[in-house]
Amino acid sequence: MANLKNDLELVAHLLREVANQLSSLDSGSIELLQKGVACLEIVVKPKDRMTNRKRQNVALVDMQRHIDALYRLDSRDQGIAYLQTNVSQAKELRSLAKELDLHILRSDKIANIIDKIVEATIGFRARSAAIRGESTKKDRGDNESK
Repeated sequence: MANLKNDLELVAHLLREVANQLSSLDSGSIELLQKGVACLEIVVKPKDRMTNRKRQNVALVDMQRHIDALYRLDSRDQGIAYLQTNVSQAKELRSLAKELDLHILRSDKIANIIDKIVEATIGFRARSAAIRGESTKKDRGDNESK
């Protein structure tokens, strides 16, 4: 009786795995399966050793590294250049914006997301300095050379 229960649990687990894989198919592939012009192939391979939680932790460390780098920059242009060089994919930019608690719309283009991130990390300091009548480090360097 114990073997039967273990066998049923194994079959249920395997069916869940198959169902997960089937749910990831696009509608075209499913249509081909329904018409009978395609077949399923089961491939057994080891799972990725890095768990989702570890992946998320690595991503958070990367995001924090980018945030720290942006806060160290002095001008909006430097921030834009940094993001275009180091965080150019929309998915990464959206994650970075989320980490900064910025409101990003699904329809926002990459340039808009970059502008929002730069404004949140660098632009506010430039505005604040201008209001106080101070210059940024970049401006001070330019003024000293004149």
